Amino acid sequence: MKRCVAISILDFNLTEDKQYHKTYLLRDEEGRLFSNLLELHVIELNKVLMGQTIDEWIRFFNVKTEGDLDMLRMQTNNAGILEAIKEVEHMSLSRWAKAQYEEHMKRVMDRKAEDAYVFDRGVERGIEQGIEQGIGRGRQLEKENLIKLISSMNAGGDTDKVAQLDDPEVLLAMQRKYGMINL
Repeated sequence: MKRCVAISILDFNLTEDKQYHKTYLLRDEEGRLFSNLLELHVIELNKVLMGQTIDEWIRFFNVKTEGDLDMLRMQTNNAGILEAIKEVEHMSLSRWAKAQYEEHMKRVMDRKAEDAYVFDRGVERGIEQGIEQGIGRGRQLEKENLIKLISSMNAGGDTDKVAQLDDPEVLLAMQRKYGMINL
């Protein structure tokens, strides 16, 4: 079995003591080392630095701005930290890629907004067309019913009242008489 070392970097305090770096090994109930093949390091970033070699790494993990990164670069001789700073800068140098991604996401969001607008406008237009068609169909049915009514009136001997159908009371009376309204 190969040796396994786990490093946990915590942004919270796991223990109450002041020491920010702890190493844990696997031991039995009597405290005897069971094996040195498993080792766990816990680093708590929120604790006060104590002047140890690991302090620079904790400062590195706590960097929040480019200025903090520049300050750490000037203060350290640690090759590992300098390499890590280079990597962070390299990741930030790909701002072009980030800008490209953000531009792409803006286009995606704009397209979604445009699609939503077009859909909503289409629904509005569809409702308008439906209303227009409904009104048109209603007028068509009204004409057909008027033609049926006039035909019934001619057959029923009420030819003299056809000219008076523009009067709503006469129209209603004739529609009732010829069974075209159920009231």
